[in-house]
Amino acid sequence: MKWVLSIILFECALISAIFSYPVYAETKASESLPITENESLQLDSHADFSDALSHDQAFYYLIDEHTRSLPLTDHLSYFFDKTHQWTIQDVCCPPLSDQFRPLEQHIANLGFSDGTFWFKLNLRYQPRTVYVLKEWFLEIAYPLLDEVVLYFPVADGDYIVKKSGRQMWKSPADIHYKNPIFRLYTRPFQDYEIIIKIRSSSTIQLPLTLWSPGSFAHNVGRENFIWGLFFGTMLVMAMYNAFIFTVVRDRSYLYYVFYIICFLCLLSSFNVNGFVQMPVSFTWWGHGSIPFFISFAGFWMTHFSKHFLRTKEFSPFRGNFLNCVIIGNAIIAVLSFIIPYYISVKLAAFYILINAIVLLFSAIICYANNGEQAKYYLIAWVALLTGIIMYCLKTFGILPTNFITVYGLPIGANLEVILLSFGLADRINTERREKIVAQKESLKAKSLSLVSQEKINIELKKAGMVKSTIISNISNEVRTPLHAMMGMVNLMKKTDLSKAQKRFVIEIKRAGEGLLQITNDLVDYARLETHRLSLSMTVFDLKKCINESCELFQPVARKKKIKLEGMIDNRLPQAVLGDISRIRQVLSNLLENAFKYTEKGEIIVQAQNWDEQMNIAHALNLRPTEANECMVYFSVKDTGIGIDSETQAELFNLLSKKGTEQTDNHAGFGLGLSICKRLIQLMKGEIWVKSVMDKGSAFHFVVALKIADPKQLEKKKSARQKKQLINRQSLPSLNILLAEDNPHNQLVIKMMFEDTPFSLDIVENGKQAILKYTSHSYDLILMDILMPMMNGIEAIEHIRKLEKEKQLPEIPILVITADGRPTTRVSCKEAGCSDFMNKPIMDQNLLFERIVSLCKKADT
Repeated sequence: MKWVLSIILFECALISAIFSYPVYAETKASESLPITENESLQLDSHADFSDALSHDQAFYYLIDEHTRSLPLTDHLSYFFDKTHQWTIQDVCCPPLSDQFRPLEQHIANLGFSDGTFWFKLNLRYQPRTVYVLKEWFLEIAYPLLDEVVLYFPVADGDYIVKKSGRQMWKSPADIHYKNPIFRLYTRPFQDYEIIIKIRSSSTIQLPLTLWSPGSFAHNVGRENFIWGLFFGTMLVMAMYNAFIFTVVRDRSYLYYVFYIICFLCLLSSFNVNGFVQMPVSFTWWGHGSIPFFISFAGFWMTHFSKHFLRTKEFSPFRGNFLNCVIIGNAIIAVLSFIIPYYISVKLAAFYILINAIVLLFSAIICYANNGEQAKYYLIAWVALLTGIIMYCLKTFGILPTNFITVYGLPIGANLEVILLSFGLADRINTERREKIVAQKESLKAKSLSLVSQEKINIELKKAGMVKSTIISNISNEVRTPLHAMMGMVNLMKKTDLSKAQKRFVIEIKRAGEGLLQITNDLVDYARLETHRLSLSMTVFDLKKCINESCELFQPVARKKKIKLEGMIDNRLPQAVLGDISRIRQVLSNLLENAFKYTEKGEIIVQAQNWDEQMNIAHALNLRPTEANECMVYFSVKDTGIGIDSETQAELFNLLSKKGTEQTDNHAGFGLGLSICKRLIQLMKGEIWVKSVMDKGSAFHFVVALKIADPKQLEKKKSARQKKQLINRQSLPSLNILLAEDNPHNQLVIKMMFEDTPFSLDIVENGKQAILKYTSHSYDLILMDILMPMMNGIEAIEHIRKLEKEKQLPEIPILVITADGRPTTRVSCKEAGCSDFMNKPIMDQNLLFERIVSLCKKADT
């Protein structure tokens, strides 16, 4: 802590240097001697006028024509009027005149009081050579007094009354100055008993000095120079830091500029130069400005300290604590104009002292933790804290009012401002050095930039797949129990049920199909988000696809008594190449929404070729990009409740659901339209909506399809006709091993195989499947993927490895899993599975067909 001691010694040296300047320049202090009734009025030129004279138990200050300045505080007497009821006539006559008592202080500082103080001093003008009327200035060197009334005696016991103070009009003859100044005229060899009445909400201080006009002018010039030096230094630092802020845009500099400005305003408030010319109606500002600027300076200083010491980075707890200190400063600043001055200034002085100590300890902790970061701050804060402590102790009357206590605060503030500016400049240099080092490191790392960028891209891709993985996992977990539920429902339908039971089964099946659709939507959306969904291109009959989609909704139309009509342009190509399942998915989604929000009227499905005129009409630019490609336009129009314009803007976003405010009974996740938009964009098209509230909506979309040869449709039709319904009794006798950990799904498969010649063994994981395979003979294995102990892919790989080692024929393995991700399908194929099916299995005949087909291939 050597540098801390160094700065304190530096302060002491600076103050000592200032004090070395003569306090009473060009003056020779007048001195006072006790006068008795028999002593001569001729005084020695070297007489000591600093001692009071005693005459009838009173002290007199002797002055002559050579007196330049004379402090008048040593032998003051005072009287305290608590009730404010006494007048000058009362205090000049017994018994009140006998109640004056000497002031037992070298400096008249009586602290805060709500009463009236009467001060009395005795003065005698005793010239040595020139016997003329002499002019003097009586100064009270404390500008914060509210009411000051001076009573100067004249002939016949009358008084000249002069008034000053922050709340009183000044007398015309008084000098315009920051401190109360009274012009006095004394006659040779005459005694004057001067009485001063003071009342103030600030501290009661009376640093009296009697000046000759020339000495007063000289003293004012000196004070103006000192204060000009203080203010000039702080203004230069404020402008310098403001300029730095405009360059580097660091908020620390901005907070620091605000702090300096508040501190300048505070010093101006102390000196009253900024407020002395205000009207009487603005005296409230003169009172509240001091505690206001004390608190506001603490407010901005604490803000600056947080950023300069980087509390958010190094100590969040200290940062939060300083936030509380900032709030306290703001509260006191507001209260400065609400509560009485004598309370607010005490509160502000006490709080700023606590604030300073908190910031000092914060700087010490920061310096101990971070080294050079807080060095300049700590030195500067020691300087300012010294001045603050002196001011606060002076305010509470503990320290006397003298040059040290008056100028200690601005001296400490100037040192702090300069040192903190050095600290901010040092931080700029540090940051510049760090920037140079960083640039060097960047040059060194350029050779590895490509590798690093590739790693970043991989990480970003992994992060983007997290969401889709979660959605896929949720969908897979739902599919497993859903497979069991739908399988049981299909089996229940084959039993003898009552009408009510059949209705219940149908509703359960519908609910399961709805849940299956939601899981499929979730999977589709996850694949679309990660761009892993690809179209399955097949040749299909476009018109038939549209008609079949409409036919699916005819039962709903008949039930709700809504007319469903399809309008298909005959010029549309019959055979097209595209993803028929996705076209159906979009049409079904739009038709489902139309029926959901339509209670009466009609729903029309329209399809036709998209041409250039329609591009112009809809302000679009959709054209074929490949040979034999055509653009097909679809629309689904209803007479439902309509959609407001605000909802239309968000309709195709994720989790958006149209019309929920009008139809709260319609549930759903809002995935459908968002998926439709992504699928249509995948098919090089666009989707949009037009709607009028209470009149209906029209959804339009355009997709690109390739024109195909109609003969390919005939080939597909003949292939389907060759397939016949499977007769359970005609199925071959097969030994089948089922690896499935879910007991519900085990039961479903077992029930499906009843009344068939299939023999079924069931195991719960991959390890058991391998043991069963090695110890028994099976024609086919049904393998789940997600199982404990050993999953299905590991089991398949192990089985294929055993077959190669023992040169056994490959046994058909049919994977049945709820995980329908393309990556899972690829992994199964690479492991060696023969075929792949997704849960839930809605058609058991399809399962039997796959089993028989795989066994036939294995035999050939």
